[in-house]
Amino acid sequence: MGASISTKLVDIQPTRASKEQAEFFGIEPKTPLLKLTRLRYVDKSPFCVEYIYFTEEFSSITSENLNGSLYQVLHDQFNEVPAGGHKMFDITKASTSEAFLLNVERDTSLMQITDFVYDQNDHPLHITRQVIRSDKYKYELIQ
Repeated sequence: MGASISTKLVDIQPTRASKEQAEFFGIEPKTPLLKLTRLRYVDKSPFCVEYIYFTEEFSSITSENLNGSLYQVLHDQFNEVPAGGHKMFDITKASTSEAFLLNVERDTSLMQITDFVYDQNDHPLHITRQVIRSDKYKYELIQ
C-alpha cells in the first residue's frame, strides 16, 4: 500500500515461562525462555511493540541482526519455517514502557494479538504478542 515498514530491536532478556507459554512449548512453568522486544514502524511512525518468546534452543539468535525479517533469520540460521498456528485477539491498555515506545498516553487502548506459531514439522516455534496502536491499524479477515 505504499508504506515503508521497519523494525528496531529494543531489548533481549531472559524470562520464565508462564503456565500458558509452558503448555504451548511442552515445558514446565518457569522454565527459562528468551524474550525479544521489537518496535515496528510504518513510515517511521511507531505502531506496534512485539514481544517474541523462544525456548533456549534458539538462544544463539541473539547474535543475529533482528532489525529485519525474523523469519528470514529463522530460515537461514535454524532451518525453521513458520507453517501454522493460531491467534488470539483482545484489547489491552498501554503500559508505561509501551506508551513511551508507541508515543501514546499510558492506559491507551491497544489491540493485542497473541500468535502461537508452529514450524514446518508441527513443533512449537515461538509465541509473539503484539500490542498495536488501534488508531493506526486495522485487521481484516477474508474468507
